[in-house]
Amino acid sequence: MEAIIENMCLRATELQIGSLWIRDTLYVAKQIAKMVKHEELELNCALALGYANQEPKMRPRKELNDIMEWYTNN
Repeated sequence: MEAIIENMCLRATELQIGSLWIRDTLYVAKQIAKMVKHEELELNCALALGYANQEPKMRPRKELNDIMEWYTNN
């Protein structure tokens, strides 16, 4: 499933469409399934698509070595 959503997000970016992968749908899954008339299916994520009305600057990212610790077996 994750590969499908990731590919959809990547394609949306190519088309200059904004995307937001919503993984936490547990509390609204039944209501959404009812709204789209597929109550027999299980919702495990959602994808919001749209054209952005802003272009915020990218937030600074930490270096990999700042967020990971490496352990070795000796």
